[in-house]
Amino acid sequence: MEAEKYVPPIAGRLGKLRLDFGENTVGPSPKVVKALRGLTAEVVAAYPESRRLAEKVAAYCKVRPENVLLFNGSDEAIDKIFDAIRRPRGEVVLPVPTYSPFELYAKLAGLKVREVLLDDDAGFSFPLKRVLGAVNARTAAIVVCSPNNPTGTTVTRKQVERLLRRAPNALVLVDEAYIEFGGETLVPMLRKYGNLLVLRTLSKAFGLAGLRMGYALAQAPVIERLAAAARPYPVSGAGLRAGLAALGDLAYMRAYVREVGKSRAWLRKALKRLGVEARFGKANAFILRLGSQVKFVVRKLRERGVLVRDRSGYPLLAGCCRVTIGTRKQMKRFVRELKGVLAEPVLVFDIDGVLVDVRKSYREAIRLTVERLTGKKASAGEIQALKNEGGYNSDWELSRELAKRKGKKAELATVKRVFQGFYLGKNFGGLIANEKLLADKEGLKRLAERYRLAVFTGRPRAEAEFALQRFGVRDLFAEVVCMEDVPPGKAKPGPWGLKEVLRRLGPTSGTRQTTSRRPGGRA
Repeated sequence: MEAEKYVPPIAGRLGKLRLDFGENTVGPSPKVVKALRGLTAEVVAAYPESRRLAEKVAAYCKVRPENVLLFNGSDEAIDKIFDAIRRPRGEVVLPVPTYSPFELYAKLAGLKVREVLLDDDAGFSFPLKRVLGAVNARTAAIVVCSPNNPTGTTVTRKQVERLLRRAPNALVLVDEAYIEFGGETLVPMLRKYGNLLVLRTLSKAFGLAGLRMGYALAQAPVIERLAAAARPYPVSGAGLRAGLAALGDLAYMRAYVREVGKSRAWLRKALKRLGVEARFGKANAFILRLGSQVKFVVRKLRERGVLVRDRSGYPLLAGCCRVTIGTRKQMKRFVRELKGVLAEPVLVFDIDGVLVDVRKSYREAIRLTVERLTGKKASAGEIQALKNEGGYNSDWELSRELAKRKGKKAELATVKRVFQGFYLGKNFGGLIANEKLLADKEGLKRLAERYRLAVFTGRPRAEAEFALQRFGVRDLFAEVVCMEDVPPGKAKPGPWGLKEVLRRLGPTSGTRQTTSRRPGGRA
């Protein structure tokens, strides 16, 4: 069993513009704060009685109290649900990308996860046919997050009804954590389908994330089964009071939801004018596609007091971050700070001989390659003399030419294979391991505070990324343009790659390029 650990919010978030975890950005109703301030010693000392809150939730969702089960946040609900439905060789069908604890808790319960990719279109559409195709006799649950986290994808009642009928012996778990912000609720279908469970929370639209308030809605037999494994006191006394107050002020919540909707419409136009790609769904967040500069932008926004979430490790979301939508005033600040980050001057570096010392890697690989192909010695002077002639920016081409001058004609593919064998070795354990960082790491960090740093290198991408990651400087560079990015005939010393860096980075207020002054590499 392998379950990837969920990474919770990083420290130091309070006091910043929190657009990274889908939270309510203005806080709960003032009635919630008043209720919390009214806590007495007796309430704190007594075990909490949750029936009143369950009844309030039932009234809000238009179901009976026996259809409601409270949890200490929806995360606990997910954990308990998967634990309750575990079966030998059981499987969970999970459309991805989605909220990562679904996979985590399913695997912890011993269930196999069958992932199904969302459609890679403008709206990350729900892949109904492929989800239906993933269902089999071992399916214990089908998970649907609507609106989905992080994409905002929604499903319709007709789509979910297809799932319910396709898998009558499996639980169809619909997470509606963001339903107040948009989408079609599935709660009315509970009367008809006994294998449907709807999961909700007071953390998002109601602003109670800090008090951990979640609940499940299902037919009574399902609720009874879950209750047998649930905690006897799922919600704290403070949480109960806050929940009652929040549900007692629906006008406040709905006003906030309307404000988020207006901000969403404004953001579409503002980001389009800025020239960045954004994908919106029905949740209180959107996907911002930034390419390889995503980590840089996330870091720089944090330095400016704005928190957004890097989601580039998720399927379909390479180069993307997720941004929570708040009030119009907050979104204007976000766009202003993003524009400032994207307009910072650009400083472009080469890798070989500038960031990394390659004298004992690339140069040595050339020498060994020529000697392997010709059986004759190749000196450092010969290699440098050939480089000085110009026209051999590729070390593969240079090795081939030097071997030719020593009497051995070889195909480029052969030269490349021999060279890479020396240079990369097995699992990057070859001569590449001899490389050292030339640049001062702290100096690079200081430069990154003033400029957008980028790389334009003749290295293949895998080798460039390996070097930058190995020396712990990759996150300092907003963009990396490599060998594969440059069309034939456009390689160094031509300016095409530098122009490509600037094109990818978008609007700039100035550019400087740092190139190699040392021997080495494919620069």
